[in-house]
Amino acid sequence: MRTAEDAESAIQKLDGSELGGRVLKVNISQSPKEPRTFRSERPPARDRREGEGYASRVVRNDSPNKVFIGNLAWGVDDVALKQLLSEYGQVVEAKVVHEKDTGRSRGFAYVTMSNGDEVETAIQALDGAEYDGRILRVNRAIDRPERKAGRA
Repeated sequence: MRTAEDAESAIQKLDGSELGGRVLKVNISQSPKEPRTFRSERPPARDRREGEGYASRVVRNDSPNKVFIGNLAWGVDDVALKQLLSEYGQVVEAKVVHEKDTGRSRGFAYVTMSNGDEVETAIQALDGAEYDGRILRVNRAIDRPERKAGRA
């Protein structure tokens, strides 16, 4: 664009529009001098503690009202997820799962709703829906079998 006004006009017209079945995200690019980081608001891995938005590697289904959400965009955080699911009922907890060493999102999350009807409503509304440019996979969370120590 020639001017900042031209760029802003293009953003206003194109951001959120659809092209070839995909939703466009149009914004001001960062200069090469400003490296892109997706962890700008996350503390370094050594400073993270359980309970600060970072779930442990093994998430147990301690509630029958827990939902698994897969295929999340990397930028989705707990707050955005809670806001999305709150349209379908009361969200008790929303946790995006992060890599232990890097703090980067693993692309999935667990959300606990207040009751089973809200869980079903959320699953029906969001499974297969597009969110932040990705098609979500949403279903009831199930326990993973325990891993046996010493297995190769």
